[in-house]
Amino acid sequence: MAKVKSKPSEKLIDLVKEYGSDILSTDNTVLFCKACGKTINHKKNTFVADSSSKSQFLTELCMAFIDAGIPLWKLENKSLRGFLEKYTKQHIPSESSLRKNYIDNNFNNVMDRIRRKVAYNKTWVSIDEMIDPVRRFVANVVIGTLEADQLSKESEKAYDMKMSFFLFPNMLHLTCLAHGLHRIAEHVRCLYPDVDRLISNVGSAVFYYAANFTKIQEIIGCFEEEEESTAVKIVREIMQKESILCDLVFIASNIENFVQVITFLEKRPSETLVDKLRVFDKVIDDIYKIPGKVGKDIQRKCDKLISANKDPKEIQSIAEFFKGKSNAQLIGMNIKSAVCFKYAPVTSAEVERSFSQLKYILSGRRHSITPNNLKKMLVIIRNQTKLTI
Repeated sequence: MAKVKSKPSEKLIDLVKEYGSDILSTDNTVLFCKACGKTINHKKNTFVADSSSKSQFLTELCMAFIDAGIPLWKLENKSLRGFLEKYTKQHIPSESSLRKNYIDNNFNNVMDRIRRKVAYNKTWVSIDEMIDPVRRFVANVVIGTLEADQLSKESEKAYDMKMSFFLFPNMLHLTCLAHGLHRIAEHVRCLYPDVDRLISNVGSAVFYYAANFTKIQEIIGCFEEEEESTAVKIVREIMQKESILCDLVFIASNIENFVQVITFLEKRPSETLVDKLRVFDKVIDDIYKIPGKVGKDIQRKCDKLISANKDPKEIQSIAEFFKGKSNAQLIGMNIKSAVCFKYAPVTSAEVERSFSQLKYILSGRRHSITPNNLKKMLVIIRNQTKLTI
């Protein structure tokens, strides 16, 4: 029986399936190589193989440009394009072709890798936002898995609580503990405007002022009035007030431990949930020991922040479970799920760090980048695997 010859269109489709749709495409008439940006002879397999092998170069070229903060439109420069093609012996497609065929493909690969990583696992999600140079709100999402036997990255509050609880009824919400302490410290700063102005004009920490107040007074007194700068005049005026020393001593004696606690909480995750809550609870206990009218004011601010936290009791009950207390109760959670909280994050430091790593993409010169392309580039640069040279 004579062998049935396949149709040209079927062969083209088979080649696309063999080498991948990210490299080849067809309209059932011709075979187009996305890597080269041109049609190729599909009747000779060597041509197809040679074209497809070049795609790795273009993938790495795109990733190198993104990682270095170089816009892809720079490849339209004739000198740069000519230099790359001369010394790499590779054809450089247009910017639109690279963005369409490589950025999109790499973005989809990263998203698939994230989905596979978190699939069927207990997860945490951290969402924070910033404003880019053209005043757009950029929301950054960091997601990870809760593991019972290894450290977890850090997280923050959920973006939309009502919708999140509707979609994920078992979700627990914990606001960033370090952020809460920052809010309390800002409140103390508002209560002592003279101390705030003093620090703003000289730049030393309040604890340094409290310990060296007399010496600083002597140094400020050495300046001649006619040669004083505006900052020195302000400092001289403030330091002549009788209340300033008392204010400095009060702050130094009552919130000095904020610095160490915030630093401890913002470290990359290396402590258990129990350790982090123990340190946080200690500083909260110290707040409720602050005497006087100002102490009551600070305590009301602390109460307001704690009451805004949605699930502190659930988190605390899980911590009690890890302490081995026999009367610990797991509120609405089974033991298997609770075990995953051993290294649960309690701050948003990780998502804050991710913003600083994206300074090239969000620079003041990138005004023309669209929100969709910005999203893809942020995901890729944050999750790409570094090339081995």
